[in-house]
Formats: sequence, C-alpha cells, structure tokens
Amino acid sequence: MGGENTDLIQQLLYEIIRVKELITYYDSIPNGAGQLGSSILNELVTEAYNSLVNYDTVLMKKYYDLLLNCD
Repeated sequence: MGGENTDLIQQLLYEIIRVKELITYYDSIPNGAGQLGSSILNELVTEAYNSLVNYDTVLMKKYYDLLLNCD
C-alpha cells in the first residue's frame, strides 16, 4: 500500500470522525430542525465507510472531498 493511499485513508477517517460530531450537533437542535442535515450527513458517512471497507480509492477521494465541505 502506497503512502499516498495511507494518507487518504487517515484523512478520510479524520473527516468521518469530524462529521460524526457534526451529526451529534444537528441531532441536538430542538424540534427536529436538524434532522434533514443529520440524515444527509449520516448517509455520507455510511458511504465513506463503505469506500474504506471496499478499498475503493476513487470513492474514498470523492467522499473525502464531500465530507471536507460539510459544516
């Protein structure tokens, strides 16, 4: 496994952890106002995990870029 792929995996894992914290924030917004954001972010995190499990570097890069822009 090349160093570049290792870096991508570590960066993607970092973004997954960061976005999971965002999901917790969205879930805590009163009256369910954050539910849509939470469900979208949950779907992105699930797909990002799947790209790691399948070792699909093209999808890893895609989901890394998508997660990077989540706030």
